[in-house]
Amino acid sequence: MLDSVVNIADININSLMKNLGVINPLQSFTIKELMDARDPAYLKHDARTNALHPSILEKAYASTLVYKTFASGEHASTRGNVYTQKVLFKDFVVLAKDKGISLREAIEYAIKDADIHITCNCPAFLYWAYRYMATQLGYLYGIPKENRTPNRNNVGLQGTMCKHSDKALRQVIKDKKLIIEKFLDYYKRNEDVSDLLYADNLEYATADDVGSLMTDTFDESGSDNYTLVDFGS
Repeated sequence: MLDSVVNIADININSLMKNLGVINPLQSFTIKELMDARDPAYLKHDARTNALHPSILEKAYASTLVYKTFASGEHASTRGNVYTQKVLFKDFVVLAKDKGISLREAIEYAIKDADIHITCNCPAFLYWAYRYMATQLGYLYGIPKENRTPNRNNVGLQGTMCKHSDKALRQVIKDKKLIIEKFLDYYKRNEDVSDLLYADNLEYATADDVGSLMTDTFDESGSDNYTLVDFGS
């Protein structure tokens, strides 16, 4: 989580970037902190995010979730019409291997309180400064790092992530049961999660749309009003 002297909900990314030399280095952000720091109006970010098909959880391993999100606009016919997002929960492996902690508890903690690292292979994440910001502020997943300051796109360093990453993070909250099941399988653990419900917001993600990405564990009967996740207090 953030150093106690910095509250990303009160300080925008641009301010943080200008002060990197005088504040303690940041390790990463929670899902809520990244979501709170996004800029809904910049490039119509929220409107464009809301228009995307729901992200599909492809797999979970170690401390990482891999999501697939369909491209839109001019990129809809590239990369097989889908981009890949990776979300890493920091220190999750330790919790998952602790038999004194249920995976349900570990996932609930990770979603609400754990620091995360993210990446997306879409052009916007690279060319609109999001990889740069993620590198400098410590929430980038993997490599390559980006240390070149932007000189054309998003030079004001607005927002925190591309719309595909945003969509995937919103889906993480809704996919708790599916995430638990995938990690139960990965860590070879047995727990009863029958009281939990699958996400019910996949009416746009039909079998025809996602092909092999669709699994029979999703409930396609519900509706999605694309409201932002309520993280609570």
